[in-house]
Amino acid sequence: MIKFFSGLYEGLLGSPQPPQETLVYRDVIFPNAGIFMLLCSLIMVVVYYYVLNRALNTGFYRTSHWVIVLVLNAVVVGLMTAFYANREGVEAHSYISWLAMLNAFYSVLAYLIFSLLLKGKSTFAYTTPVKWPNK
Repeated sequence: MIKFFSGLYEGLLGSPQPPQETLVYRDVIFPNAGIFMLLCSLIMVVVYYYVLNRALNTGFYRTSHWVIVLVLNAVVVGLMTAFYANREGVEAHSYISWLAMLNAFYSVLAYLIFSLLLKGKSTFAYTTPVKWPNK
């Protein structure tokens, strides 16, 4: 898991900066930020499809509602990534900001994938954001 998330982040960002913080990033920050990103995206999708649009029958089924939750997910993940990296005591560097933005981008991708996988049982939003793969 550590190597997966290290590769995911270092593949686009390069080696952690400053170099003396590399082990902290690879062993602590990358795996925890990645797991948080996946869990937060999954929770937001479940809340959107199964709480708001099934259990509560609120009817937030439009694409604009879906996008609002998507953006909220990205903002939460980005801010929490930056907060967590700073909390770990690494030196303040622009690398933290880039990591937070990249993690927010990955959360958008995870949200989209989870949406396509889990939207089928939603009462109102089973065609949001697209009708595919449903009939």
